[in-house]
Amino acid sequence: MTASDKLAEAAALKREKNYQGAIAAYDAALANVEAPDEKTCLAVAQCHAGTGQKDKALDWLALLTRGGDDFPAWQAASGLLRKLLKDNPGLSAPHAKRTGRVWLTGSYTLAQLAPLLQLAALAVNVNIEVAVADYGQHRQDALSPDSQMYAFDPDVIVIALHHSDLERSVSDLSVQETVTEATQDVSMIWQSIRQNCKARILCTNIAAPLDEAFGHLSSRVPESRRTIIHAVNNDLARKANELGGVTLVDVEAISAQIGKRAWFDDRYWHLSKQGVSFKALPLLARHMAALIAAEFGLTKKCLVLDLDNTCWGGVIGEDGLAGIKIGQGDAKSEAFLAFQMAVKRLQQRGVILAVCSKNNDADAREPFEKHPDMVLKLDDFAMFVANWTNKAENIKHIAKTLNIGLDSLVFADDNPVERATVRELVPEVDVLPMPEDPAGYVRVLGDYLGFETVSYTREDANKTEQYRAKSRIAEMQATTASLPDFYKSLHMKAEIEPFNDFNMPRIVQLIGKSNQFNLTTYRYSEADIRDFMQQDGAVNLSLKLADKFTDHGLVSMIMARLVESAMDIHLWLMSCRVIGRTVEDALLGELCLQARAQGLKKLRGSYIPTAKNALVETKYADFGFDCIAKLDDGKTIWEYDIEKQGDISSPYIAVNTRVEA
Repeated sequence: MTASDKLAEAAALKREKNYQGAIAAYDAALANVEAPDEKTCLAVAQCHAGTGQKDKALDWLALLTRGGDDFPAWQAASGLLRKLLKDNPGLSAPHAKRTGRVWLTGSYTLAQLAPLLQLAALAVNVNIEVAVADYGQHRQDALSPDSQMYAFDPDVIVIALHHSDLERSVSDLSVQETVTEATQDVSMIWQSIRQNCKARILCTNIAAPLDEAFGHLSSRVPESRRTIIHAVNNDLARKANELGGVTLVDVEAISAQIGKRAWFDDRYWHLSKQGVSFKALPLLARHMAALIAAEFGLTKKCLVLDLDNTCWGGVIGEDGLAGIKIGQGDAKSEAFLAFQMAVKRLQQRGVILAVCSKNNDADAREPFEKHPDMVLKLDDFAMFVANWTNKAENIKHIAKTLNIGLDSLVFADDNPVERATVRELVPEVDVLPMPEDPAGYVRVLGDYLGFETVSYTREDANKTEQYRAKSRIAEMQATTASLPDFYKSLHMKAEIEPFNDFNMPRIVQLIGKSNQFNLTTYRYSEADIRDFMQQDGAVNLSLKLADKFTDHGLVSMIMARLVESAMDIHLWLMSCRVIGRTVEDALLGELCLQARAQGLKKLRGSYIPTAKNALVETKYADFGFDCIAKLDDGKTIWEYDIEKQGDISSPYIAVNTRVEA
């Protein structure tokens, strides 16, 4: 029986409401299918829902969003999701890592997008509740402190803009006046939101329509609608950078992916002010969900690469250096070269690279050392693992050594068996569905949205060196006789300074991404941080660390304030890259000095348990804090008597302080 026959059999059993039989038939039909299409995923989800297996149904609905962008299938799937949530209060995706409330508002009707966005969020491990404003209410909602938007108390506000906002008659404003007015209008909305709530802002730029009176002259004529829209988009990007806390959804780029004819549908614009065609809504929902996940700190960190037939054509151990395909001259060699170039661009943006290859180590390294056409070099990789151990175990080793979660890893391998094995044994890892033809590798990598981020700092550009240093440090620690000797051998230096305009982007990023060493896991925007800095008695400390291997950049911070005659630690976190290096000792030591300068004798701090921060459950106790309260929700409150117990310090880190006491 062919796969098509098995699918037909499964569909027939489903129509008969023999859901268990249909599930078994679907399992058999899809045994060797890596990425089922969205209609098949929907059918399997409906069968699991029919048998009461709600978690399985949610898993298949999440998988549906990766299978394609068929609007009717997405619409039916979102309807099933709504029914499951309505019939089962408290139900959430089994792999959800964040929950949030999202408000949709903007220049066009968004009622059809809302359920698709909730569906797309399943695939990025975020449970969201979505509410939709009436058409064209974004200005009123933002400017009125009593609006329904603020009453909803959203975590994220999504603002969708449309080119109709820029329409003008011949006698209207000049080109520059039009651009300035449009940018100021949107900026005013952003600023009003920032003043009235703590929600993160996702705002689209403007997708230029297909029709253009100036035709091919449009890029050369300032008055052309396309040129005006591009100028507004550039100004919006500049304003977003200046204001902070605003993430732009680049719908001009997304609409180019699907094509302008597919993005816009004038029929529905005139009928119901539907600014994006139904056909394009699933794609828009996936991109928005990826950015919401990034806002919640769920950006993937590391791309793990196979080598043979993934980074080059052929098998290095059999074909030799001269026999592998990489470089110019034939289609396959150029395809692998293009893939390496795409990977290199990710690495330069801050994505960590690691190798996981079944090979002899020396053979695997040889192309990087000797082949003239290799774009990637050994120094581009934070870890290089080439051996004959199964790849699932090696991937676990990579995550452990780099001290990042398995759910931060993405795996690329040409071998479907290896991909299936990793999916089965390490389900936390995202596995890219690499096609047989290497010409499709770049497209697969480009379509993957897990690496989307909402910020970029100087530390990101240096990420590979920092994690490579972490790998070398782990190796050195394993061979050093004692921990004190190990710490001393690193020759660590720290620089502690207050928050400022230069380090603020990294601080905001660190707050959004740090999960393991984060004692309260509060998430704050730049505006929230600046408000905190203005409070009486507030102390805000950042720490940069360097050692003999590398400059790790800004890796830790504390936000504290005067509360009831004690210096209360409101937020204390550290990058996982430097956990176990006594960095926390150095930072707490400076906080002791700042508390003394204000005449305070005690430090106080709270620990709020989450699914990821068990690492720091005993951190206060380790420093000699006394537990003074245990609350029903698991929160504990701790206190340290500076006068009795003395200042905290690190004997292994030379500290340079730029903080006025």
